Amino acid sequence: SLWGVGDQGQLAKITITDDGQVTVENVKNFSNDLEGVTRDPVTNTLYFCAEPNSVYSVESPFTSYKRIFKVDQAANYGNSGLEGIAWYKENTLYVGSQVGANLWRYSLTGEILDFISLKDVKTSVREVGGLCYDPVNDWLWVTDSEAHALFVFSGDARTYYGKYKLSGSYNNESVCVDHERGCVTS
Repeated sequence: SLWGVGDQGQLAKITITDDGQVTVENVKNFSNDLEGVTRDPVTNTLYFCAEPNSVYSVESPFTSYKRIFKVDQAANYGNSGLEGIAWYKENTLYVGSQVGANLWRYSLTGEILDFISLKDVKTSVREVGGLCYDPVNDWLWVTDSEAHALFVFSGDARTYYGKYKLSGSYNNESVCVDHERGCVTS
């Protein structure tokens, strides 16, 4: 299954069967501007980012959530704030913003561990629209809805590996690497 969130606070579980059938279960509405979701692969805790600058956690049965930290640098980003979040190594989270294509790495207790603008690595990156860390290859996938592209970086986001152009007809704000099906979706 995939997890998805919406601008009005929706949390949905999306299931895709082997024959390609898709079902969407609306799990909860948190009445917040949720922009990205990621999952701890061990505990299954979900983490959300919300504009402009908050990160929340929610555990099964997904009925209530709590803010675990704010990204102070993004406080004034408004509707161009945090868009992407990804579970990363050693129980840390990547969070990214539209403004500046900024990328922070935080501990789960809210300690900032790293910061970089992806524009400093690859100048054609315009924003972070969504994030997905691929632990198999140690790659960070970044979708950019302004450039209509997927960018691939090293896991530490310091090395640019490549770009995949996407259709300009939709607002690509999420990315998921699916090794089982051999694909990346955005």
